[in-house]
Amino acid sequence: MIFEKIDTLVDSFLAGGSSVQEIQYTIDQYVHDKDIDIPKFFRNYINDGIEHKNGDRVEFSLIISDIFKQDKILLDIYEKLLFETWHDRHEDIVDVISQHGNASSIPSLIKCLDMNLDCMKYNNSYSFHKKIIHAIQNLDGKNYKNYLKLIFQKLSPKLRAELKK
Repeated sequence: MIFEKIDTLVDSFLAGGSSVQEIQYTIDQYVHDKDIDIPKFFRNYINDGIEHKNGDRVEFSLIISDIFKQDKILLDIYEKLLFETWHDRHEDIVDVISQHGNASSIPSLIKCLDMNLDCMKYNNSYSFHKKIIHAIQNLDGKNYKNYLKLIFQKLSPKLRAELKK
């Protein structure tokens, strides 16, 4: 199937084997043959990964959606993926939301502060919380301090200490 072929190409790309052009050619050929548009392909690709709880597919989707400048059309899916615990790309998803989202994403970001993710235990969620704080500031800088007051106690101890300075 095409999605597995894309997974293999992206994995090879990350290891220095295949090229962006190979990935792009494969996707372009597929969308041409199936008479679908690029955004539909990307939504189908990530949704197939979600259906099969494929954490690598989440990572690969983040990579190729960035290469193809399709991040914005996947924001609604990425926002839902923030609350899934079967993958470990939460920080990357927060980065995408920070770059392409808007203030309507802030309640979801705040809700993420209550998550206790195994993949974040190595630093007590410090880096994840720091990315969320940065995203909130980026999405609604005018109200950033109000949000910070609201969520301060939910932040990792190290981040709280930094913010007090």
